[in-house]
Amino acid sequence: MAVLPHRTLLEKLVRENRWTIDETCHAFEKKAYDLGEQASLSPRQLARWMGGQVDRPRPVMQRVAEEFWGHDFAVLLGPPDTADLAAGRPSNTPGEPTLSNP
Repeated sequence: MAVLPHRTLLEKLVRENRWTIDETCHAFEKKAYDLGEQASLSPRQLARWMGGQVDRPRPVMQRVAEEFWGHDFAVLLGPPDTADLAAGRPSNTPGEPTLSNP
């Protein structure tokens, strides 16, 4: 079976993590809480972000996403290879969320 390429760095990070989409959303909300922010992420919204289908997310969502995944929000929505090069990493070593299990 052929593996489809990742559309965005965010999709790559989420797909390569060992959490379900629901667990990822829960961990995102925990990160927001830990940061003193009020933000919730639904599986549907995460799917839109992973596909790069984002208009204007609220600034709080961008801040939490940047802390959670360790990349600028615009980089998360860009192609994975471009994001890796911009971060000075080879394309086969993406960043990972820095949270414990949800």
